[in-house]
Amino acid sequence: MYKIGHIAKQLNVSTDTLRYYERQGLLQARARSSAGYRLYDDSALEQMRFIVRAKTVGFSLKDIQELLAIKLINIITAVKRLSHSQCKNWHKPGKGLKNC
Repeated sequence: MYKIGHIAKQLNVSTDTLRYYERQGLLQARARSSAGYRLYDDSALEQMRFIVRAKTVGFSLKDIQELLAIKLINIITAVKRLSHSQCKNWHKPGKGLKNC
C-alpha cells in the first residue's frame, strides 16, 4: 500500500490533484492508515497512471470517467463470460457445484 505522497511523487502530480480526482470519483483510496492517511494499492497506482496519460493526450476528466466506466463494464463482462464458461465445466460428471 502506498501513501498519497508516494503516488503523487511517482506520477509527478500534487497530492491536491489526487484528492481532487478522488472527490470526482476517478480514484479511490483502498484504506486509511491508523493516522488517517489515504492508502492506495497497485491497481489504484495503475489507474492514476492511466488518468495522467489520458490527461496528457488531451482527454477531459469527463472523458476519462467514461473510459474508466467502459473499462469496468468490459471487466465485468469478461468475468461473467469466464464464470459462465467455468460453470459449464463444473456441471460435468465428478465436478460438483450444481448451483452455479
